[in-house]
Amino acid sequence: MALFFSGTLMDSRVLARIAGETVSPACMETAIIEGYRRVYVAGAWYPMLVAAAGGRVEGRLVHGLGRRAADAIIRYEGRGYVQRQVTVKTASLGPVPAWTFMARSGVEASAEEWRLDSWRRRHKRRYLRLTEAGLEE
Repeated sequence: MALFFSGTLMDSRVLARIAGETVSPACMETAIIEGYRRVYVAGAWYPMLVAAAGGRVEGRLVHGLGRRAADAIIRYEGRGYVQRQVTVKTASLGPVPAWTFMARSGVEASAEEWRLDSWRRRHKRRYLRLTEAGLEE
């Protein structure tokens, strides 16, 4: 099952924590989804994709996760997101189908662009402490 991540799960340490297994770098590659932009969920520290003509979002395509890891990721994404099959572009494979998580209807987007490097500086340390204690927000 190929999964496309465009938010916190792009971070390999977060992915390993949530999936319950370390994901080999050989199973991950950069991918692009077109027609979207990535912004914060209103009032939150995590992102969502919103449709945007001409938009492009770089994320990470992950291959080879087992069923238990995939189920853990689905639980992590929670009720605010739904799985959708999309097409992403990769340098090695070209366009490929993948599953991703899109915000459900009614989840409000902010106007502020979400960036992984900014999230890492501002939120990652606190987030890892919370997940270690089993207190995911």
